[in-house]
Amino acid sequence: MKRKVLLSIISLLSVSLTWAQPAQVQINIHLSTNSSAIQGALHGYKVLLWDVGPGSGAGSGLYTDANGDVNMLFTSRYTNGPGHFRFEVRDCQNQVVATQRVDYTTPGAQLVLTDSVFVPCVDPCNASARLTGNNGNRYQFYAFSGFQNWDMNNARWDFSDGTSYTGEWITKQFPLGTYSWKMTHQGCAVDSGSINVTGTCYADFSVDTATSGNGVINIFNNSVATSAGNTLYHLWHFGDGTTSTLPFPQHQYSGNGPYPLIYPIYLSITEVDFQGDTICQSWHGDSLFIDSTGNLLKTGFTINIMAPNNSVSLTDDQALVFAMFPQPASEAIRIETNVKIRYAELVDLNGRLLQDWPLDDDKYVELLLEKQPPGMYVLRIHSDQGISTHKCLIK
Repeated sequence: MKRKVLLSIISLLSVSLTWAQPAQVQINIHLSTNSSAIQGALHGYKVLLWDVGPGSGAGSGLYTDANGDVNMLFTSRYTNGPGHFRFEVRDCQNQVVATQRVDYTTPGAQLVLTDSVFVPCVDPCNASARLTGNNGNRYQFYAFSGFQNWDMNNARWDFSDGTSYTGEWITKQFPLGTYSWKMTHQGCAVDSGSINVTGTCYADFSVDTATSGNGVINIFNNSVATSAGNTLYHLWHFGDGTTSTLPFPQHQYSGNGPYPLIYPIYLSITEVDFQGDTICQSWHGDSLFIDSTGNLLKTGFTINIMAPNNSVSLTDDQALVFAMFPQPASEAIRIETNVKIRYAELVDLNGRLLQDWPLDDDKYVELLLEKQPPGMYVLRIHSDQGISTHKCLIK
């Protein structure tokens, strides 16, 4: 009897290990239209792919390239039994104009979805732009549409200073003056406007999460004066009783702490004009004793404060566009960002993993919280751009 039970367990284990090989599907789909909104190939139009496993399923939005094609190899997230892949293409009336399904019954199956789809009705999507000012002369621009079949990462931004960018979110810093802007998107309406940048000084710094770690925190001093002709005085407080008046100092922490968690790094700036009059003052503080993987630095470490890159690009700014609310949170945290989030982790200030959420490369997610004691935590975001960490409060 014992031998039969053992054989059954081995048999079940063998099946489990076999199904650990996920199925894959090669997608080759071309979309075209003769709609009055756009002629020819559809650029940035959504193909919805359903990945269905035993008892569950999830949809992923795949977007066509400039030729109207989706060509990619997609791996199923399910490894516990047979399932299927199915794609859908919808028109401006939200009606399915094309669909196709392939099933798999063996582990590691290699499947193909191929089709050429004509979409008779294409919504112009009524695209529009939203912008918010950030610290005086830095602005965030966001393209959005009420019609979800368009990928707004294809939005193009043109400014009267001769610069242009492509993306759903961009951040741009302006000198003083008045500027006009225009947002366009293939198949979408045009939005435009102007801004008057009057300027104000502000103290600001941010962690370079891509290079920080192993006992070193690299910080960008992003502080800006109202006028480049004025003098900007800095005063840094490092939380261990030491200070610096340099704009880009380096500081070595020799002890093990503990250091205060509320604003251990504090910067105040004072702007003085050529007559010696103080025209602006600002301050900024933050808790920065967290390395690029979200762990609290408890031993001696070094802070390097650097000048930011003067050439602002979309790639440089992508990791900086991040909204998290509500704060403090109790039941859930909502995240809106401009990068595709693969999964998120909640860790405490000792670096212990408390909760994690596998995600589907979404840019807008809601993270349901398990019961945690009130206090400060670290939300660690893994995206297609790397890892970023963000402090959050739970009440």
